[in-house]
Amino acid sequence: MQTLFCLLSIQNRQTYLPLINMRFIMFFSKKVISAAVLTGLMVSTAAFAAGEASKQGATVTFKAQLRDAACDVSSTTEGDTVDFGIFTIDKLGAAAADTQIGVTKDFSLVLTNCSKAADPAKVFVYADGQASNYSQKYFANKAAQSLAVQIFYGADAATGTTLIPNQATQLADITKVSEGTNASIPLKANLILTQAADAAKAEVMSVPVTFSVAYN
Repeated sequence: MQTLFCLLSIQNRQTYLPLINMRFIMFFSKKVISAAVLTGLMVSTAAFAAGEASKQGATVTFKAQLRDAACDVSSTTEGDTVDFGIFTIDKLGAAAADTQIGVTKDFSLVLTNCSKAADPAKVFVYADGQASNYSQKYFANKAAQSLAVQIFYGADAATGTTLIPNQATQLADITKVSEGTNASIPLKANLILTQAADAAKAEVMSVPVTFSVAYN
């Protein structure tokens, strides 16, 4: 998966159910199972336990979203990658944890083929990616200890709207999306130092984030 690869989704007017990138766990319903079927299950389970105890099973993740209206989404970043560049620990000085390093990077989500929605509309951006071990409001790969990415909408991180990993974030000042037209949502990204400079470790931070845009 490429960094900042963008996908399409739809928003359910009644209940928010992600179409792409939301995990569903399968449960048996609480309906009555016939004695014959139940017996067969018990026998099969016993045979599996006796003959295959040393084998490992397989985990399958099913993902889906159901939304009310949406657009096709792409990004303006070259190769769908936002590259903050290379930094050296000795140049961090006395920087504290939760400090921005480097410059803010601008990119946009480009919306095309938008479907019809209410006017005014509530516009949501869903950002699917690994949350940082340091803070659930930042993105980072699991191995990252000293770096993370903050993604936000607005003039700056302090006054803007931060996109939280794996949540739908409403962009309150966008209230209209016209059917069939093209539009863009400007976003920004900050590189965050998650440890004090004197504790920072050399590492490569690379995290893909999948964006979807929906509205109702």
